[in-house]
Amino acid sequence: MSSKAIALAVVGVGLALYLIGIGEMTGSHGPSEPAKAEDTSPTCKTDWKLCKDNFDVLLNYQYGMSSPKAYCYDAAMRSAKFGDPKLPRKFAAFDKLALEQPEQLGMVRLLEDDAQFQNGFGAYAHVQVVCDYDFATHGVANIKVNQ
Repeated sequence: MSSKAIALAVVGVGLALYLIGIGEMTGSHGPSEPAKAEDTSPTCKTDWKLCKDNFDVLLNYQYGMSSPKAYCYDAAMRSAKFGDPKLPRKFAAFDKLALEQPEQLGMVRLLEDDAQFQNGFGAYAHVQVVCDYDFATHGVANIKVNQ
């Protein structure tokens, strides 16, 4: 079999798989079913106030970890007194939960152990950054840099 025939066979198989996928997405591969009414009642996924605790908020709410991580990263960058801090990439930073969480529903405490902040002499020091994120205000309630 020539390389041209193999290439045509691969393209043909790819096209067939693509068309099957289109059929599944549009539902054109069988008799249509009546559309089901969508359940619009709010859940923990859409409203963090309906979650049972802060871990439920982080695991199930639609913005569970992404918003706190991004806001804490930005707050940590702004909190540096000297120079530019060194933190992991934006969505890799603040990926740890503190053992002691705030009692208030919607308030989570994240940690970043792999941060370096400059002191007044320009030397970098390894620090731990603790960030309290509040889902009610969609912002950082407190940020603390521990030497």
